[in-house]
Amino acid sequence: MKKCLIFLGPDITALILFTIIWITTMLFYGVRVHFVQGSTVLPSIATIFLLGLASIHHIKEHISTTVYRTSFVSKVTRILRDWLPLIYLVGVYETLREYTGIIRPTSIDATLYQWDLWIFGFEPVIWIQKFIHPFWTDYFAFMYMLYFFMPMFVAGFLYAKGQRAEFRELALSCVLCMYTGYFLYLIFPAGPPRFFEGLTFDPQVLKGLFGFYDFTQNAMDSSEHVMHHSSFPSLHTALSFLSVLHAYRYGHFWNKKVLLCINGWIAVSIWIATIYLRHHWFVDLIAGWILGWTAFVSANWIYRKWKQWDQVENA
Repeated sequence: MKKCLIFLGPDITALILFTIIWITTMLFYGVRVHFVQGSTVLPSIATIFLLGLASIHHIKEHISTTVYRTSFVSKVTRILRDWLPLIYLVGVYETLREYTGIIRPTSIDATLYQWDLWIFGFEPVIWIQKFIHPFWTDYFAFMYMLYFFMPMFVAGFLYAKGQRAEFRELALSCVLCMYTGYFLYLIFPAGPPRFFEGLTFDPQVLKGLFGFYDFTQNAMDSSEHVMHHSSFPSLHTALSFLSVLHAYRYGHFWNKKVLLCINGWIAVSIWIATIYLRHHWFVDLIAGWILGWTAFVSANWIYRKWKQWDQVENA
C-alpha cells in the first residue's frame, strides 16, 4: 500500500481521494453521476496538445546525436500522468451543472450582499458601473477567461525547465483549491450579482466594443444552474492568486520578474473583472484569496512531508 502511494504521489493520491468523496456525496444525496455530462472540449484540447508536445520532443531526440533515448510510450505516459490532475479538474468543473446546491438548495446571495455593504458601506458591483465602457467590457471579459490558463502557464514553464517536483506541487495545490471550491458550492450556493433581484444596474446590459463579451457571456449563461450556485468562493480569484504565489516561489527557474509581472497583471485584471462584469460579490473574492493561500501553503506542507516519508521508506 505504501509503495503504491509513493508511486502515485500526493497529487494523484489527493485527486483520487477527492474524487471518491465527491462521487460518494453525489450518491448519498441521490444524484446520478454523469462522467461525460459536460463539455469535453477543453480537456480534449489539453490532451491533444500534450500528446503533440511529446511527439515533437520524441522526434527531436531521435534525430539528435544524443546517445540517450526515451521510448515514445514511456514519454507520453509520464507527461499524461503529470498533467492528469490539471486536465481532470477542468473535466470535473464541466460536469458541475446539475450538482451544485444539492446539500443546501437555498442561495446565500442576500447574506453576501449584506457583507459587502458592511465592509464598504456600498456595493462595489454597483459603484464600479461608473467606469463602464465597451472597450473595458471586452477587455475584462477576455481576461476573465484566462483564470485556468494561469496555473497552466506557470506549470508549463516549470515543466519546460525540468522542475518536475515543483510542477507536481503546483498540481497538488490546484487539486486542493478546486475540489475545496467544488464542495463549498454544494454547501454555500450563491449566484452572481447580475442575477440578484435586489440590485439595479445602469446600464442594465453590458455591451462589448468588439463583441467578445457578448459571445462569452451567452456561452456562460447557457450553464444557468451552475451560474446560480457556484460563485462562493470565486475560483477565478483563488486560481489566479495561486498562480501568482507559485510564480513568486519558483520564478527563479525562469525569469522571476517577468513571470510575476505577467501573472500579476492578469490576476489583478481577473479580480477587477469579477466585479466589473457582475460575476461575483467582493466577499467571493476574499474567500477566493483565502482559499488560494490555504491551498498553496497546504500543498507545500503535504509535499514536504511526503518527500520525507518517501526518503524514510527508501532508506
